[in-house]
Amino acid sequence: MALGTVSVPRGSDTSPKEVEFIFNHSDSVYLILEHDRQLLDIMPFFTDEDWERCKKIFIMDRTGKVELPEHLKDSCVYYDQLEADGLKGAAEEPQIIERLTQEVRPDDLLTIVYTSGTTGNPKGSCSPTRTSCRMSPQTPPDWK
Repeated sequence: MALGTVSVPRGSDTSPKEVEFIFNHSDSVYLILEHDRQLLDIMPFFTDEDWERCKKIFIMDRTGKVELPEHLKDSCVYYDQLEADGLKGAAEEPQIIERLTQEVRPDDLLTIVYTSGTTGNPKGSCSPTRTSCRMSPQTPPDWK
């Protein structure tokens, strides 16, 4: 939320074709994958234009069994590196989360949840920050 990103969650069992559809339909520019094998699975479904639009590919688990495609190596960041970069950034600017949180507004889009797509292409449902924050006791009164 503090980063100004929109979450578009899907399970690791989502078909590669569905991942490609949701990536394009939601105008995503980042991918978060559970493991590096998923990257190989989705590659045939993504076009050159998709890869050009994709700024980063975050991979949670390094299997050690996958050689990343040469043209995507610079775009891939494994979780251990992301964590190290985050710790370094927090050390350099300890108040970064508090600062970024001040920029969040109640009507900012927070997440797009897609249906399973069993009867066709998945449908997305958009939820603003206000919706998720209603569940927190720290929600500002004017957001409720």
